[in-house]
Amino acid sequence: MENIMQKVIVKALKDPSFKERLIADPAAVLKEEGIKLRSDVKINVIQAKKDEVNIVIPALPEGQDPESLSDEDLAKMAGGMLCSWLCMAQ
Repeated sequence: MENIMQKVIVKALKDPSFKERLIADPAAVLKEEGIKLRSDVKINVIQAKKDEVNIVIPALPEGQDPESLSDEDLAKMAGGMLCSWLCMAQ
């Protein structure tokens, strides 16, 4: 799903009307793009500003004790995000 989501983000960056629709009705737009989510999932689309960083802490599976997960498992849940241009040394 990561590649599909990357394509959606790139499309939103290139197409202002697509971005507006994605922000207004993310479930419908993602469905149009072939991303199927459960109906009980709330989707938040955030347009970041140039001077801010949004950190999303993933939810653990229900009843999961974080102490029972390895660092590798937790890193996978975090998406393996790498610090890019926002983290360049000053």
